[in-house]
Amino acid sequence: MKTHTNSNKKMATSNTFLLNVKHDFIENRKTILLSVGSLWGACILFGGLMGYYGRGGGAAEAFFFTFMLVTAGYVCASMMFSNMKRKESRIAALMLPASMEEKFITRWIAFVPLLFGVLIAAFYLGDLSRVLVNYLSNNPVNGRYSHVINLFSVMTANNFMPRTWIYTIISFYFFYQSLFIFGAILWPKLSFIKTLGALWVLQTLIGIIGISIDNHLNFSPYDADEVLIWTGIVLNILTIAMYALTYYRFKRSQVIYNLF
Repeated sequence: MKTHTNSNKKMATSNTFLLNVKHDFIENRKTILLSVGSLWGACILFGGLMGYYGRGGGAAEAFFFTFMLVTAGYVCASMMFSNMKRKESRIAALMLPASMEEKFITRWIAFVPLLFGVLIAAFYLGDLSRVLVNYLSNNPVNGRYSHVINLFSVMTANNFMPRTWIYTIISFYFFYQSLFIFGAILWPKLSFIKTLGALWVLQTLIGIIGISIDNHLNFSPYDADEVLIWTGIVLNILTIAMYALTYYRFKRSQVIYNLF
């Protein structure tokens, strides 16, 4: 009997999770399609302009697209709990027949791994647009310019950026994104601006403290790669901690908004 009961509970949990995923997609379908379409369209447009004028095709283009897409990732992350802004939408979200864990996991999947995949796709769509438009132009550029960029190869070419930096940079992206995700549930209204302001103040204070400590203490030099690897590990731990803190704050959400 206990085994039968446990299996029924698992099936019920699975059903409510899938229903919650379906509900979130249907409810936000227009917003999702518009956001993804706008992002991909902007990258295709910029890539096409680069191809028409024979620009890009190297590190400068890679960093331009990376900066644009990382910013887009943070903006999107700050809207993870956009339905918690108003009292009516908060009631609808909290009354949805699914556990808070299922609701959080659904949004986490959409705004972390799936969004990251959308951003990577946007980069290559933009670069493919550059190649195609240049190929069709009156004065196509031959050679390496006519091939789609391998983002990883561009960053590590000619020892421009050590391979360990890639791991650390990706860790930084997910860490800062987790801060914007936490800000999204901490203050749903104008979340991106508020979180950005809070981060600016925090980083300024940390910079001042760091400079003061460096002036009074002498640190022995360490291997750069080792420092980068440990930095990435620490960032990953902090990222997971921010996810847990966000879930805790989301789980305590009520119809009447309270900051703490």
